[in-house]
Amino acid sequence: MYRAAALYAYAIACFFCVSAVSAQELPEDRSSAVIFSYSRIGEDYAPETNLRTDQFLAQIDELSGGGYHVLSLPSLIDALDRGEILPPHSVVITFDGGYRSILEQAVPVLEARKLPFTIFFSSDMADNGDTDYLEWADLAKLSRNPLVTLGLHPAQYVRLSGFGDTEILKQLNRGKVAYRNHLDKEPLYFAYPFGEYDGRYKDLVKTNGFRAALTQQSGSAYGGSDFYALPRFTMTAAYGDIPHFRFVSTSLPLPASNITPGVTDTGEELPLIGFNVSKPLEEELPKLSCFVSGQSRPEIEVLGETRVEVRLSSPVRFERTRVNCTLPATSVDDEGSDEMNDIRARWLGFLLTPPRGESNAEDPTDLQTP
Repeated sequence: MYRAAALYAYAIACFFCVSAVSAQELPEDRSSAVIFSYSRIGEDYAPETNLRTDQFLAQIDELSGGGYHVLSLPSLIDALDRGEILPPHSVVITFDGGYRSILEQAVPVLEARKLPFTIFFSSDMADNGDTDYLEWADLAKLSRNPLVTLGLHPAQYVRLSGFGDTEILKQLNRGKVAYRNHLDKEPLYFAYPFGEYDGRYKDLVKTNGFRAALTQQSGSAYGGSDFYALPRFTMTAAYGDIPHFRFVSTSLPLPASNITPGVTDTGEELPLIGFNVSKPLEEELPKLSCFVSGQSRPEIEVLGETRVEVRLSSPVRFERTRVNCTLPATSVDDEGSDEMNDIRARWLGFLLTPPRGESNAEDPTDLQTP
């Protein structure tokens, strides 16, 4: 977690070194939004997944203070699917894990400000009576709130990348059946626990009726995003301060194609990272910066006119290694420049996991965290 915080601080510092020159505006900028991923609120004993209550209140004050447009997740997906123009500085609030502190600490604040939000939960946790998690009665009440969208994790909050179809489908189907039985609705939105997925896992989520799936890779969602690997910025105490929040909340997409790897779980210690940027960004590529958590800065090579390859300095060892690439960006506001616009950046993020031993593929409950 602290390595990630240092990564963000270093990225922001280096970004300001090159951000004085305005960058190319793109059509994608007008149809994009930042999605936030929160987990625990005010549970300071678990700092890796927690945002302090004072930090959360400060962030909601920032969102409520003008200049931001908080959208529901369904309305964002509708707009991206139709290619609609979104208001400047559009954001979406989501919560992972289904923790009770969401209900106790976050929901009253968001209701008072009339801000929409989405809560993702695992059905097994709602079943087991653990007072740290939301129960079905809580979820049923929330489902009747027009500000709330409920989405699913697998039935257990576990890593499923690398598992066979049978286990993945069992987890997806059990969660869907419980959701349907208790809430009398069909779940349409999914979030990968820990943000981790592989190609087969993503395909099975897509073919099982979900409209979109969310990761924890940094970046801004836009119409050209993979709807089953939508990026989100993770909010925890280590980088929950307002300057960082402003920096990421006003980020813009770095439109890319032919992205390698297209998953978080590659099974490789030194995965090949590469992507093609859209043609209008060709002249901006000398300003591209990439940063890797826990490693020195990677080598960046531009091949041809628009192909970028990022070579890690050492193998992926940490449980979740972040690779973030950024470009300076200009405002797309008709009203002109303001303080938020002055620090805007394009983001393309990768979340990489190290190869897992064969023993990890036997029982997904071995990978569950409390």
